[in-house]
Amino acid sequence: MSTMDGGKSVAVAELVRLLATHRRLAWRMALREIRFQYVGSSIGFVWAVLHPLLMIGIYSVVFSGLLGIRVPRAEAAGGPLDYTVYLCAGLLPWFAFSDGLLRGCNAFVGNAGLLKKIQFPSLVLVASTCLVSLINLVISLSIFILLLVAFGYGVPWYAVLALPLLLLLQTLFLFGGALLAATLNVFFRDVAQLLLFITMIWFWLTPIVYVPEAIRAPSEYLALFNLNPFYHLVVLYRDVLMYHQVPAWGSLCVVGGVVVGLSALALWLFARLEGEMLDTL
Repeated sequence: MSTMDGGKSVAVAELVRLLATHRRLAWRMALREIRFQYVGSSIGFVWAVLHPLLMIGIYSVVFSGLLGIRVPRAEAAGGPLDYTVYLCAGLLPWFAFSDGLLRGCNAFVGNAGLLKKIQFPSLVLVASTCLVSLINLVISLSIFILLLVAFGYGVPWYAVLALPLLLLLQTLFLFGGALLAATLNVFFRDVAQLLLFITMIWFWLTPIVYVPEAIRAPSEYLALFNLNPFYHLVVLYRDVLMYHQVPAWGSLCVVGGVVVGLSALALWLFARLEGEMLDTL
């Protein structure tokens, strides 16, 4: 390893230590952001759940009611709301991920004044955005699980143990993607608009509102879903919440590998360009 590579490795390790040191600041900023989002609203935090519920209702009516989409292995979930459960287990994580990714992309550019005026740990801005996404997802999933219990679907005990792991993987996945996008957005301001287009395409390339088995295509084309890391994350959520299975090790390994690789790349790029960021902002 060259001296330069060694220096970057040390810088990345220092950034990880910096995040751990300022974790309480990141949490305070996240909670402050959530309170600010709903200040003056008559129904407050209900909006965090109402929007996903409305979208789920629309997709359920269109894809299940009008198009008649049915979910394979529905007997494992057991009930007339099988498609709605299938949809929720994918759509709620996606809403949190895509919203956090788009907002995280502007973490540095949107706080340029703060970063220029005082010495501030800029990584905390991205981390707090990811924590806002995590909190909103926890609220949505909690209500979803309560509804599952109310409608008799039940929640196995290992779901309670597995969900924190899935939430951690998604938050780290989001952090890596948001940090990479936020860093590039400082130097190429079209990144934010490009990311909006990418998330739109990514949504439809992920079996969230449709069932892969319903696609009339050769099996080798359907195998391309395995190249989509968020597809594996959705599979993990559905294994636990809908099919009442232990999360698939294959999907866990894929998501874990992507999380490590993406986070390492994002931290390395940030460490390399951090010195130029303030001059560019």
